[in-house]
Amino acid sequence: MSETVTPIKKGTKFLLALPLLLCACSSMPNERHRPTKNGIAVGSVYLIVEEQPAYAKGNPFTGLLGTLAEKAMQEQHPYAVESDVLALAVARKLKRSGIDVAAFRSMKKGEPDPYKDIFKPAVILRLKPGLIEADSYKNTFGKIWSRDIRLPVSVEVEDAAKTSFSEIASISETSNKEPAVKDPSFGIDKDALADSAARQIAARFSSDSSDIQPPATWFSPRLAVLPFSDETTSVDAPIVLRKLAHRMLKDSGYSTIPLEEVDEILRGKGFSQGGQLKAAKPDQLAQWLKADRLLFGDVELFQSVPMPMVSGKLLLWDAREQKSIWSAKAGAAQKTGGRNGLSEFKRYSGESWLHSLWMPASASLRFSRRALRTLPQRVPEK
Repeated sequence: MSETVTPIKKGTKFLLALPLLLCACSSMPNERHRPTKNGIAVGSVYLIVEEQPAYAKGNPFTGLLGTLAEKAMQEQHPYAVESDVLALAVARKLKRSGIDVAAFRSMKKGEPDPYKDIFKPAVILRLKPGLIEADSYKNTFGKIWSRDIRLPVSVEVEDAAKTSFSEIASISETSNKEPAVKDPSFGIDKDALADSAARQIAARFSSDSSDIQPPATWFSPRLAVLPFSDETTSVDAPIVLRKLAHRMLKDSGYSTIPLEEVDEILRGKGFSQGGQLKAAKPDQLAQWLKADRLLFGDVELFQSVPMPMVSGKLLLWDAREQKSIWSAKAGAAQKTGGRNGLSEFKRYSGESWLHSLWMPASASLRFSRRALRTLPQRVPEK
């Protein structure tokens, strides 16, 4: 019995080969987040910026002034951009590009990251800023003084492709007046430098809407910012720094309980100051306030003269864990170079212009940001 062979029509060969083609494609390596002509395609990003080590150099002063100067020099590196400033600038630029920033934070080099699994499987974007490089002032034709300022940043994309690259942000400054101080590091606008770096880094990425992850539950628990305790003689210190911490946490995506609500409940239990809270256990405070987390603060230094400086420590207690889950100690001196932050301080603290002028406004803002920068944060809406 002869077997009839049916001829294959034109076009049918492609249809028959299609399953094999799809099989071959599915077995190819995962190319998600691969570099494209529009940049590295990412959906959700967890951004980490490494902090620069403290600045240590010879101190020409002695006595009390020497102690203050040493603290100021150690915490205010003349050749470093603040890690929290760079992190926020990059996070904002990425968000404007349509990329979901699951969270961003600062951390010390080599430090383990306890939040990595919380924001998984977002792509981890790790930034390692170098020190600022500044050329000496140049005098052109005896009229124009100029200098070039650069910030190198190493970027690592922790995903399947393990992409890495480097960017060098730069700004140029010119003036028709001879600079009063010839030190090239003096008066650098570090905020502008951070913005320049952020633009260049964000331009290397594009949005992949198919890979956006649902919001992490880290920001959902109700958080009560308790009255701060105080080791200074300033009446304003615990009130102002508490307001700053509350506003910054709220803007960063945390579910904060209004301060007025917290104060009213605590007053009803006989507590009006932060120092009195030691008489109550954290779990009892959490029950009264119907809070999942408590933020404790202690102000150690708050002064405007002879040098504006602020220092203290914060602690985050979790009701489910029944223990402290985060703590930070920070200090800050009056900022030099960039924006002084007076308008921002007034907006965050609610203080009047006149009252703000008599406070270490810039140092207070920097302290609050430095103390909170190792906590995961979301990009503020405004």
